Amino acid sequence: MEEKRMEIGQQIRFYRKKQRLTQRQLAELLCLSPAAISKWESGQSLPDLPTLARLSLLFEVSCDRLIFGKEPK
Repeated sequence: MEEKRMEIGQQIRFYRKKQRLTQRQLAELLCLSPAAISKWESGQSLPDLPTLARLSLLFEVSCDRLIFGKEPK
């Protein structure tokens, strides 16, 4: 049975809220616009690879966790 996985935008929202950050605060940490964060979380766009790596460090989770919703086996 396959486990349910969250999409990348859902992962970003989950970890942003876990860190108690607003979209604006996360955007400021990444030197981006709040609109970019909103688009990721709504599935309208995706972060580029360097930004994904920065998110991984900020949230203290692997890129695999953000991309695939789970850790590699």
